[in-house]
Amino acid sequence: MPKDRSELTKSKNRSRHDPLAADEDRTARILTKKKLSSKSDKSHSASSQKFRQKLLQQVRKQQKDLQGEHFLDQNDSKATSTWSCDSSDSDWEDTYEEWNNINDDLDSRAHSNSDEELLLNHQLVDGASSPHSTYDRLDQAILEKLEQESMSCTNAMDTSDTDFHHDHCNVSQCPPTFHYNAKVIESYQLIAKLLKNYTSGPLPKAFKIIPSLINWQQILELTNPAEWSPQATYAATRLFASNLNEHLAQTFYSLVLYPHFRENIRNNKKLNCHLYASLKKTLYKPGAFYKGILFPLCESNNCTLREMAILGSIIKKNTIPSSHSSVAIYKLAQLPSSSAVSFFIGTLLKKKYALPYEVIDMVVEHFLSRKKDQLPCTVMWHQCLLILVQHYKEDLTAKQKEQIKALVNARSHHAITPEIRSELASSAKTRDQAQ
Repeated sequence: MPKDRSELTKSKNRSRHDPLAADEDRTARILTKKKLSSKSDKSHSASSQKFRQKLLQQVRKQQKDLQGEHFLDQNDSKATSTWSCDSSDSDWEDTYEEWNNINDDLDSRAHSNSDEELLLNHQLVDGASSPHSTYDRLDQAILEKLEQESMSCTNAMDTSDTDFHHDHCNVSQCPPTFHYNAKVIESYQLIAKLLKNYTSGPLPKAFKIIPSLINWQQILELTNPAEWSPQATYAATRLFASNLNEHLAQTFYSLVLYPHFRENIRNNKKLNCHLYASLKKTLYKPGAFYKGILFPLCESNNCTLREMAILGSIIKKNTIPSSHSSVAIYKLAQLPSSSAVSFFIGTLLKKKYALPYEVIDMVVEHFLSRKKDQLPCTVMWHQCLLILVQHYKEDLTAKQKEQIKALVNARSHHAITPEIRSELASSAKTRDQAQ
């Protein structure tokens, strides 16, 4: 008897399977779901582990801040590296290359400037103070300034009537005398030991807040800046240059960075690369750089050729606003003539600023003042005069050109004077015609 057709249809449906492609797609989706689930489990466990690690780090950091352990982390470390820097500085490689090229150039010319250096020493003032005592005067200068402020406040209080008037002794003009806790003094003495051996890494938080304090000079004295390592000086210069105004930055430059700059050159016959980078950072406040480093160096009357070359390279290779440089040239021209003054005036004139006529007139008067002087003029003086004539001959008046011609007749140099005469003769245009 034949089978029912419905039963045959059911048996065929049960034995029928899906196509091979569909079966493979189903298998691939199942495997993908398994992989995604396993990855999500792993990522979840890894993220939770990272979160726990970050949480533990924050807890440890807060405990260190509360206990003051960050003062003691690097207390006994030694300065084993002479070249370690902050990787965040993008221009550090350029700074090191400039520093290396300058030292090579100075070494190659060390024996060729003996006559010029003898003449430079001959022109030094007899009563000039020795630069070897620069570090010794650092703490004394800070203390004397504080004593003068306290004395001025005391005198103003004594001259006032029984009724107190704020006009006689203003609070901002007479800062109060601060008495420090023993723990504060101990903490900053530990920071002083750290900065003496500092090579790299973050600075203590107690040191970073010094620029924001009213009595920052007294606190800075507790850290003994005279014994800072070059790396610590660089880190401190970055901190103070970015957080102090121009007037206070000038004080920091003159009392801390300027002695380090001169002492390092004197001891090593070249400047440490970190101190060179520190001088570049001072240009963040150009007015403070000129008042705190350049002017004291020219007024010291004992500036060496090596110091001139290093500081001149920083001025030459970096951009400085013309307003600050114009004032600097004007102030330098008012100083007594010397090799340092002539060198830095020439360096600034080479930058070809659009100088006001008052600045050019002052520079011309500076050179004319040597017409009746009996001391011999250095090569730097003649070179600076040549630079003035080359770049600003059309800004001179006809009278000034005649005065310069008479000057070079009285003060001549066998190689430079003919070039000065040639420059004056090649330009018929004067300031009078432009006006």
